[in-house]
Amino acid sequence: KKRAAVTAAILAAAALTVTAGARIAGIGLTKDEHSGIIDKQYGESAAERLDEKGLKPDNEAICDHLKLTQELGACDGRNAQFILTIEAADDAGLEKIKNTPNYDFELVPVDCSEEDFLCSGWGRNKFMPDERYESFIFDIQTATDEPIRILVKAYELIVPESGHSERGDYLGEIEVELKRNMNEYEFIRDDGVSARLTDLSVEIDDEVDIAAETADGTTDSFTQEDWDNWNNEKILTLTMKDGTTQQYTRQQISGSGTIGGGVTHYFFGRALIDAENVAQFEFMGRVYKAK
Repeated sequence: KKRAAVTAAILAAAALTVTAGARIAGIGLTKDEHSGIIDKQYGESAAERLDEKGLKPDNEAICDHLKLTQELGACDGRNAQFILTIEAADDAGLEKIKNTPNYDFELVPVDCSEEDFLCSGWGRNKFMPDERYESFIFDIQTATDEPIRILVKAYELIVPESGHSERGDYLGEIEVELKRNMNEYEFIRDDGVSARLTDLSVEIDDEVDIAAETADGTTDSFTQEDWDNWNNEKILTLTMKDGTTQQYTRQQISGSGTIGGGVTHYFFGRALIDAENVAQFEFMGRVYKAK
């Protein structure tokens, strides 16, 4: 909870400053700028690599002076993640973006029951100051392996100085399809616990909390140096089939995740790996070998 509060404060500060003094090179984003949103998240050439794997969909919708673009669509069956960008399509759209500091979303299942649509969450996903767009990352859990479609409706969110926030003007909508499009690779620990690795996620048949320290009170006295060391601790080491190793920090791995019922699932926050060529991986001190 402590770390979440710190992160929220940082994002709030960024939201206040992101449009200050930003220079507009043009109204609509270029293809390279859209790819840059992915590359900032997952590393150099990530958009190209994800496009080759079929994880960068050609999905956009033109609404009232705005364009909604699905930048990423990754699904390992019952867990899915996508990135949505809202950008100005013309001068009127630019004014909308500039005058909408906060957003809200409604996710509506199109062709599945409410029981199959378990939960969803989203957060701001923007690394560069630019008045022309906002970008958000969504995480979805379902109770079915079958493909489903959801309608994502975007709204202005009105945040008063006091009292409750409320949904404002409707901004637009886009339909997103969630279907398995990531290959999973099986691994096993010496004690028989299984794990599954994809290019963007890991699932373990055990409860492994990479942020446990933030919930037990030990971080109350953390200095900034302590936080930096904690974020930069290497918690994932991949040993590739060619014998080379790759290491990732807690900050790179920390993304969205669920822990419960004896299962852990994490979407990597800022890491894109080559799961097919991993011989074994060490995660939080435990080793998992390819089956």
